[in-house]
Parts: sequence; C-alpha cells; structure tokens
Amino acid sequence: HPPYHVYPARIHTSRELTKVGAEKRTYHFDLDITDYPVEDGTDFKVGGAIGVMAPNCDIVVDDVLDALMVPRFQRDKPVLLVTSKGRWPTVWCDDQPRELVTTRRDLLTWCTDLQYYPPTKPLLRVLAEHASEENEKKILTFLCSAEGQGAFCDFRTGPHMTISQLLNAFPSSQHPLDELLSCLQPLMPRFYSLSNDPHESYQMRDQKQHRLIE
Repeated sequence: HPPYHVYPARIHTSRELTKVGAEKRTYHFDLDITDYPVEDGTDFKVGGAIGVMAPNCDIVVDDVLDALMVPRFQRDKPVLLVTSKGRWPTVWCDDQPRELVTTRRDLLTWCTDLQYYPPTKPLLRVLAEHASEENEKKILTFLCSAEGQGAFCDFRTGPHMTISQLLNAFPSSQHPLDELLSCLQPLMPRFYSLSNDPHESYQMRDQKQHRLIE
C-alpha cells in the first residue's frame, strides 16, 4: 500500500533534451538509488523496467476533500478500508477481498487517479443519485442516458476535466467517499526501461559513491 512500499528516490540530476519552444518537453533524469533496500532482492538489469509512482498533488487532493466536505480532522485519521474483490487499492495486490488500515488522504494521494481519466457513466450516475439541485441532477442523468450519448462523448473527448473540476461543477452532489472511489481508476505507475546498470553507473559526491538509474 503506497507510500509505505514505494522507494522515495531522489533526483540526482536532470536536464531538458528538447529545444526551447518544443510542443512536448522531454527530460533526462538520473535517480539516486544508493540506499535502495538490499533485502528487496531487486536485480537491476539493462532492458528491465522500473515503475515510477507520482502521487497526486496535495492541492488537488485537498480540493477533492473540500468538494466532498470531508472535515479536516478526518482526512488523516486512520480508517479501515474493506474491499469485496479486485486488486484495489494498488495494481500490485492479488485479486481478492482485503482489509487495510489507511487514511482518506492516502487513498486519494497514492491510490486513486484524479486527473488522467475522463469521467465515466458510473461516476456520473453516482453524482446524479446524490445531487440535490434539480438542474444538476437533470444534466447528469441526461449524460448517462441513451439520448445523451452524443453529449456524453463530447463531454469525454472535449477539454479534459479532472475529478476536482467535475465535483466543483456539480456542488450539490454530496456522495460518500467510498462510492466515489468505487467509480475511479487506480493510480498507475509509469514503467520505464533501464538504460544502464546502477552497479556500474555511479557518481562520486560528498565522498560517497552514488548509484544512479538513468
């Protein structure tokens, strides 16, 4: 359950590979894994892969919690997460029911994709079910209907809308956090191929040998 089994690698160096004004910017990163725990038994090989987990921004997480009207004293309070099936809350879990002590903030920071995926009909149905304003309920219900399929497709393929923006667009929908989580995608790591062996690629700094992943 991240972040407890995710190694916090420091960025040793970084440089931009693309020219100024490029439409897409590409960077080269060197990650310092000098203190990576030996007991994990990871064998870094050229051509292998590492998964990089980027947690959701604290501002985005707080904005979602604000939209859900979760009191601040509850956000970091331990809660028991109970699932009935699947791999949730991480992609590394076995497909089975589980119980896990966590916090609401950790679930939104490390386990839930709040920004990448466009809204789905199950999510809009949850919002519609709990919307108290008639106009908001009507719009959400229409987007989930067969008659609103065209509008729904435009909604998904138009300007990208994050979960935070969606919740703020329909503020009267006050639904439980667990129902929201059941409709959202898990936060996925991004995998990168290793271009070097960190046992052979290192730099000296502070009179210490730093093992690097490029």
